[in-house]
Amino acid sequence: MEVSLLSLSSSQNLTLKPSTNPLFHFHPSKRSKPPPTHIRAAISRTKKEETVDTVKTHLENCHLIAAIKYKGFTVKQFQDLRRSLPENTKLIVAKNTLVYKAIEGTQWEALKPCMSGMNAWLFVHTEEIPAAIKPYRNFQKEKKLEENDFAGAVFEGVGYWIGGDFAGSG
Repeated sequence: MEVSLLSLSSSQNLTLKPSTNPLFHFHPSKRSKPPPTHIRAAISRTKKEETVDTVKTHLENCHLIAAIKYKGFTVKQFQDLRRSLPENTKLIVAKNTLVYKAIEGTQWEALKPCMSGMNAWLFVHTEEIPAAIKPYRNFQKEKKLEENDFAGAVFEGVGYWIGGDFAGSG
């Protein structure tokens, strides 16, 4: 491909020839498409309201709520964990702010101090709390996820944090 840029005189033309340098190689017919633009949409207001309502539903007849640090869990691990839990124990993943909106002004508000980082929320709907959380402890040991421990829990309006610290009543 030759391109005539400018006439120096009526008989002389300045001609450019394609470069053999691969960094400057240009083929107008082989133009690359611009990279696709990825826009991550925020959760819609409706979806946020549904999440808050779901949490509120799980709060009914709940005996214990526990926050579990879940950084590094795979989708398959969450599926396996959910299958291993008893029917009266539910595990959901929701933004801390949405969970807080659901528990605000309730006995569960004592959970607020552990609302940082990536948490999954364990809702226990039985008085047999040790039996309800045992599957998580077994899962944790089996998958070698010791760093993914409970961030805290609320039982009867009282918050309990890692290390046995007492948070007080809500």
